[in-house]
Amino acid sequence: MKFNLKSKNQKGFTLIELLVVVSMMALLISIASATFTSAKNNAKISTAQSEIKQLQIAFEMFFNDQSDYPPTESHVCSGCTNPPNSSWVDVAEALTPYTSGKVLDKDPWGNYFAYDKNYKQPCWNAWSVLCSAGPNGIMETNICQQDSIIGGDDICVFFPDTD
Repeated sequence: MKFNLKSKNQKGFTLIELLVVVSMMALLISIASATFTSAKNNAKISTAQSEIKQLQIAFEMFFNDQSDYPPTESHVCSGCTNPPNSSWVDVAEALTPYTSGKVLDKDPWGNYFAYDKNYKQPCWNAWSVLCSAGPNGIMETNICQQDSIIGGDDICVFFPDTD
């Protein structure tokens, strides 16, 4: 008996050729997904920086109207917990008229913004601080201490509180 496994006119791919093509596709997909993930993270960082600046302007506009930062005549430190807690929501809602009607209560990673109205108080050369915990979601900046500096991947702004 004669077995002819492949004739000269029969066309197709060998298993090795298929494996090479599949492995090349997997390599290209992994490179593309890593690039996409990096671009997505950079976009979130840019968004957080933009929102922080927008909130800083909203604070200044609120101050011009009310002669105080929100919440007026009280202290709030939403960033004294890790991650920051929801006490920021009341402040964000007070700023809504100054942020084009958009409530900016959470950063792009879904964490509440951290805000300490009386940062470095009771001195009268005082500052308020507003932060996003950044991509890792952990506040490395201890905004509840007077001599803190921005730590880790936190995105913060400090503005004068002259009340």
